[in-house]
Amino acid sequence: LKATPIRPALPIPFLSYRVRADMALGSKLPLLVLTHGAAWCAGLAGANLGLHLAARRRPGSWLAERTTGGAFEAPRKNYVVTVAGQAIVLPPLWTLSWVLREPSEPWWLGAQAAWPTGEFLAYTSGYFLQDAVVHWADNSPLVALHHLGAILASVAASLTSGWLGLLLTVSMVYELGSLALELGDLGLCPRRLACWLLIASTLVPMAWMVAALCASPPPDVYAWFCVLLALIAGALRVKEVLASLPPLPAAAAKPGASEACGVLRASGDAEESLRRRPIPSSDRRPANVAQ
Repeated sequence: LKATPIRPALPIPFLSYRVRADMALGSKLPLLVLTHGAAWCAGLAGANLGLHLAARRRPGSWLAERTTGGAFEAPRKNYVVTVAGQAIVLPPLWTLSWVLREPSEPWWLGAQAAWPTGEFLAYTSGYFLQDAVVHWADNSPLVALHHLGAILASVAASLTSGWLGLLLTVSMVYELGSLALELGDLGLCPRRLACWLLIASTLVPMAWMVAALCASPPPDVYAWFCVLLALIAGALRVKEVLASLPPLPAAAAKPGASEACGVLRASGDAEESLRRRPIPSSDRRPANVAQ
């Protein structure tokens, strides 16, 4: 037998080797999503409960303060774990899933089950489960329904035989749009800009899915479930954001313009009152008297 050397996956020292048996999870992906998802759920729930206790002990702190005029209007403590996951955890996992892919096999419409893909799906399922439980009092029915759909979609994506790369990317871009909306609630991003970023980060992935539907339909019911759920959720969130889009700020008046308008208005009112005031009888003269 002739040994075939394994081609390095990346020209990076600590990633210059790869054992495909360790990378390709195959049928183990659903089990990884369930077990690691439970671990993520427990860890994130513990972090949220710690934040809840800290806010409860200090009612006047930043954590206990409630956002107003935004998309969610929840205590700021509810945003910490969410923003950290969307900004710190998920982007590296998606990047590793793409970087460590097998170049000779399809990734966008394929089903390369590498460990970063499994961790991405495990995190999303665990996060949404704990958020639905810990923050049930602050979540609206629509948000709770979204969380349930996201959990089911994470498990379904681990079972599909295709479209896994596309579904992972759609989820990542959706989460980046949600991140922008949450930063707008926290005052770290203009709210109107945050709304438009969420709309753009929803419409673009929806266009990807529609184009893929025309080119190569989903291979199984699991992928179909994820695609339909993503399209419905995307349409609903665009509708909700458009309905609550903050109005454009009024244009600032020029210095002195308001005073000038007030003077003109006052002079006009005075002229009108003089015109309507009756003339005293002593001042009246016959019309035919020469001036």
